[in-house]
Amino acid sequence: MKTSAFAVPEDVELTAKAIANPAPAKIITIHDAKKSPNKSLVSIKGRVISEEIIRTVQVRGTDVQVRNVRVKDGTKEVMVALWRDQVDGCKVGEFLKFSNLVTNSYMDEVSLSTTQRTKIQPCDAPPSMLTGTVIAYEKSEFGFSIMVEDGDTFQTVGIPINMVRDALECDENSVEDTLSIRIPFSVAVGTTNGIVSSFALV
Repeated sequence: MKTSAFAVPEDVELTAKAIANPAPAKIITIHDAKKSPNKSLVSIKGRVISEEIIRTVQVRGTDVQVRNVRVKDGTKEVMVALWRDQVDGCKVGEFLKFSNLVTNSYMDEVSLSTTQRTKIQPCDAPPSMLTGTVIAYEKSEFGFSIMVEDGDTFQTVGIPINMVRDALECDENSVEDTLSIRIPFSVAVGTTNGIVSSFALV
């Protein structure tokens, strides 16, 4: 059967394009993603804080690679399953945007999984502030590596010598002696994209 050419109204054409190529899911916090209904499509931003090894699982009789990573933002952290060609999509320490993840719930634990439409892209991390107590230090090539106790966690941060000198209000030759005398002491360390932007005693 043959038909003649016909005009498609513009609104129908736009609707068809939106169905065929939907916009990515809205970016929300990990806290909100974990409260989303099961099988919801979400997008998040966060820092990869841990990763597991790649493993092979059977999906409908086919071997498929998967790797779990933990991602954290300023609200919560969540496990993200990276499937198929996404298994090498990120490394620990990277701040990334994950678009079009699907929520999963198993035994009251919410996790996220990549989909065929998932994109993993680097993005700028928001400024963050670490406050806690300096409990140890080690001299490094460009300054000091200090260990900060923050409640139940311990983080090591590299601080340029000039920032330590200014915070301790001493000259450059006496920074290490002053550090050893002052420990333990409370600090606030500001970072932007993983780079220390401020270091102050509190």
